[in-house]
Amino acid sequence: MAVFFYGKLTVFLPCDSYRPFSEKTLTKFYAFLQFHQLYAYISFPYENITENHIYYKQAAFLSSFYSEHTLIPEDYIVYYRNHFLQHTFSLCKDFTTLKSTIHPDIYKIIRHDQEQNTDYANTLRSYLMNGWNAVRTANELHIHKSTFFYRLNKMEELFDLDITQEETMVAYEYSFFILIEYLRKIKL
Repeated sequence: MAVFFYGKLTVFLPCDSYRPFSEKTLTKFYAFLQFHQLYAYISFPYENITENHIYYKQAAFLSSFYSEHTLIPEDYIVYYRNHFLQHTFSLCKDFTTLKSTIHPDIYKIIRHDQEQNTDYANTLRSYLMNGWNAVRTANELHIHKSTFFYRLNKMEELFDLDITQEETMVAYEYSFFILIEYLRKIKL
């Protein structure tokens, strides 16, 4: 169903899948968007048509996020599933509160890196962003796998980290996301 919703041309397509189009339809839709230099912003999937207004806000967030930051999406189809954390954080109006949720170990590691000219924060961030995969992390950092494990063991020793605790590792990943992607306070 295509309608004007809040003054914008909106296509509502309730479904239970991240892929609401067949491959053939998706190819045609993509070509249409590309030809007309348009972007499609796609919410999380949903099935209940009475929830249109909720999922509309997800797509509207994407549109305003890119226009407010004068960014051009990397693709003509932008999925909310790749940006839901930015949306969640944007709802937090108090940056002090948001910043206070960053795990204190991350600050400790960053301070150590600055004082000792080490690269532990970047190593940990890379490890987390590579799905806790040592080989991919070592490749991304252009170091040998044994060097990576040395750094990881050294971090556990210096900062009393326990990388076997999943909740802690998720908290670290969340913290890096806030610092780098949302607050843009540090470059690692």
